[in-house]
Amino acid sequence: MQKKNLLLQVIGIFLITFSAVAQEEHKHKEKQCFICKKSGTHDVHESPYKNFSFKSELPILAGTVGLAITSRLLKAPTPLTLMEINALDKNDLNRFDRYATSQNSIRAKNASDIFLTGVLILPTLFLSNHHTRKDILPLLAMSGEVILINVAITDIVKKLARRTRPLVYNPNFSLEEKMESNARVSFFSGHTSHTAALSFLFAKVINDYHPEAKRSIKIGVWTFAAAIPAITGYLRIRAGKHFPTDTITGFMAGGLVGILIPHFHRKKNIVKNQKVILTPSLGVGMASLQLRF
Repeated sequence: MQKKNLLLQVIGIFLITFSAVAQEEHKHKEKQCFICKKSGTHDVHESPYKNFSFKSELPILAGTVGLAITSRLLKAPTPLTLMEINALDKNDLNRFDRYATSQNSIRAKNASDIFLTGVLILPTLFLSNHHTRKDILPLLAMSGEVILINVAITDIVKKLARRTRPLVYNPNFSLEEKMESNARVSFFSGHTSHTAALSFLFAKVINDYHPEAKRSIKIGVWTFAAAIPAITGYLRIRAGKHFPTDTITGFMAGGLVGILIPHFHRKKNIVKNQKVILTPSLGVGMASLQLRF
């Protein structure tokens, strides 16, 4: 719960600072952005998103409030007893997840925390783009919605799943850590979902404002966006905090929130020409989700 409160405090500070910086940026002369220079054209002359209004945001805000209330009403998992901890056997886990029970890197844990906080910088990069800087208010609103919705969904799933973290199976962790209620919120990875939500939001917005950008630039933007949560997920596994399936699920859940929120804000004439298609794929020892838009 302390981590959640800290995250919300960071969000508040971020939004206030972001608004102040946005006002200052509007005073500067507009310059062509890097992507437009490389593509040789201004890709979009008007915003692909609707103008900000409380009326249009009401459905999403209502959903966000509903998720937040649900999250608060659900009780945190009760800590494991000593008998329950001693009864755990890592051999009962699937082979794919078993690797995480032998990991306990403190450096990886600290690095994942840096990624979690550092990803909040991404929305501020909208100020550096001559297209997005004009629409900073709706983009700021979308960023806030992505963060709050993802935090609520992640917390709800954690409290319902009550999955034991891999560190509980690891003799290198103290009994005190194993008996905390936080030791039973492994599924799914919040660090991974939060970084995925904001990084994919960033990539989706940049892509929407530059539909005619060179293919290499688009690949670069999406690769950058996917790399952040992928690295974060790996660090959480190395820290002994999550199983691989926790981070994979967090990656997909956060990525969907980061992509769908801006998609729902697009203007109607643009949405009609662009569909979002989800294609799940299952195989031996693997699972994937393809998103086309």
